Amino acid sequence: MRKEMLFFVLCYCFSLTCLAQKHKDFILTLHKDTIFGQVKINPKVNHISFTHQRKRIYFHPKTLQAFGIYKKESKAYQVFKSITNARGQSMFVEVLNEGKLKLYKYQKQEVIAQAKYHRELYYIGRSDKKLVTMTPDSYETTMKVIIKNHPNLLTQLAHTSYQEVPQIIASYNQQ
Repeated sequence: MRKEMLFFVLCYCFSLTCLAQKHKDFILTLHKDTIFGQVKINPKVNHISFTHQRKRIYFHPKTLQAFGIYKKESKAYQVFKSITNARGQSMFVEVLNEGKLKLYKYQKQEVIAQAKYHRELYYIGRSDKKLVTMTPDSYETTMKVIIKNHPNLLTQLAHTSYQEVPQIIASYNQQ
């Protein structure tokens, strides 16, 4: 009886691990349905490809709320969200922080006169409706306005670079 019970428990545990959802990429539809599959990003175009049950579907920013890509190295998801910028263009942006201040990163590769350019911008704001574009040239001016009520962060800003903006926003959101 004891061996049969042990065998039953082992079979049950084995079946649970076989049926468990492995870490997969996901999309969040406009109807708030989550579908697991495989997401591929092409930085040259403004859409993603999603493979689910051996079918490939292309999604543009206006057709999804968000998507996530599972990163095995960090064992975490890299989450992207669909936003509309100030010029009315819909785009997918990486979610860096969604506290009191929201910070998103936009990356795109462009080819101009046969030269490849990698463009990286931050979008920052208190809500998704009023996001400000931040470039490497404008980040200090933009950040001074946004964090003006936090003198310790303002002094820290003088000694930081554009790449350190996410850390400053994280500090701001923790206060």
